[in-house]
Amino acid sequence: MFFVKKKHIYFVIVCVITVLSFFTFSPNYNPAFNSDGAITVLMTYDFQLPHDYYFWGQDRSGSLIPAVAQIFYRIFNFTPVTAVSITHYLFLSLGFFCFSQLLKTYFSKIAFCIAWFLPYFLFNDLIWYTIGLQYCLVGISIFMLNKIKDPLSNRQHKKNGLILLFLAVIFLLCIWVSDLSMISIFVLIFIFSLLEIRKYKSKIKSLYFVFFLLTYFISLFTINYLKGFSELKSRGYVSINTLSDSIDALKKVIDSIFFYLTYQSDDIFLSISATLIFIVILFTIYIFVRKKYFLNNFIYLWISFFVVEMFLVFSSLLTSHWVYSNGMGRRYFIGIYICTTLLILIFSESLTIKRKNLIYFQVLIIVTVVFSAFGNYYHFKYIDPRTTEPLVKIVSEYKTLGKSGIVAEYWRSYVSASANPELIKATPHDKDAVRNYQIINEVFSQPNIYIIKDKWFDEYPDTMNQFGYLLIKDGNQFTMANCTLCKYLILKKPF
Repeated sequence: MFFVKKKHIYFVIVCVITVLSFFTFSPNYNPAFNSDGAITVLMTYDFQLPHDYYFWGQDRSGSLIPAVAQIFYRIFNFTPVTAVSITHYLFLSLGFFCFSQLLKTYFSKIAFCIAWFLPYFLFNDLIWYTIGLQYCLVGISIFMLNKIKDPLSNRQHKKNGLILLFLAVIFLLCIWVSDLSMISIFVLIFIFSLLEIRKYKSKIKSLYFVFFLLTYFISLFTINYLKGFSELKSRGYVSINTLSDSIDALKKVIDSIFFYLTYQSDDIFLSISATLIFIVILFTIYIFVRKKYFLNNFIYLWISFFVVEMFLVFSSLLTSHWVYSNGMGRRYFIGIYICTTLLILIFSESLTIKRKNLIYFQVLIIVTVVFSAFGNYYHFKYIDPRTTEPLVKIVSEYKTLGKSGIVAEYWRSYVSASANPELIKATPHDKDAVRNYQIINEVFSQPNIYIIKDKWFDEYPDTMNQFGYLLIKDGNQFTMANCTLCKYLILKKPF
């Protein structure tokens, strides 16, 4: 008689969730794909070093995705947007696999899979934003650290040596991708050394700790060197908040939580999901206070890491003037979301409560992650952008314009070129956030120039000046790709 093993069912479920995520959030299919994501696609199309060590010459957010996407774009001839999608999900899959090794039960792994690939809407930037990629690399680091054993034999010592060299590369990549990971890597080294390496019987254990420290500081030195190639310096990036600003930052976070818990949002799914998450957290805290759990050394090690990580990351976000000046955007709290999810799931596997109560808790968890996951579809379909049609498919209409340059408001600029970067060159207008000044000449070298007025101005002027180019209106406005366009001719070029 044929029996289906649990691991096979688990594998199928994970594959289904991953595919659903890909057809929801990947650049190929995301209806909310925007200029920030489009920049990754355009960098993949025209990747140049040293200019592109960081995203278009800036001094933050290492360009790991467009660098790796070169494999799929240059070698396998995928389109830039597909190459980026595959690369993102390669790292997401690795991150999920590595983090899931911290979980013992298939229930917890599946719950984490849903929370990871179909996250609560407010944190779905996990799929493409740099902090999500950072935690993919943190997950890989944790997986490899768990492979290190007490070097009581020469064979184990050599095996550990290979793992340490691999970790050195991952640590460097992690800090390159996101400066915030300096905290994560430091906490990893500190907690693992304190709770694991310190217990080794081998006399050479101190060498491991020294290696970790050297690796950390070499990574910081290397990153500082790479930033020397950056053309754009982010003002106030490392500035610290005043005490009053930090208090105001905390107030913004509390107000945001209160906003969703009191059902003030237009999206009912966001508020219901927030309520469910809040109940899960409260129940977890209640069980912790009642001490209804048992933690072995392995669980204690990684719970300690996630607790310290959450505390230090949250503290750094509250004191960072960069985060504060950017409105305490929810994307900065992706790490808190990941750590909280893993903490709850790891902790739930260590409970000593009655089986009936455990089942109730598990049902609450699975309802929460499933409801939160479905909330993404609801928001896209009925709140914003009120469609599930991929934005890349919409902007692909621009290929009918032929070789063209487009000038637009930031959020309608770079994304306009993402589907057809060979034909379409685009830039924000000269009063907006221009991320790559090298593209400007390419835009105005195209045989056709179009202006998108949406979210920029109400009526097309007869003449306008952009980046020193004097433009004159040529013909009537028309609608394409859900935007209003008008053709302009270059009347005079800058000196």
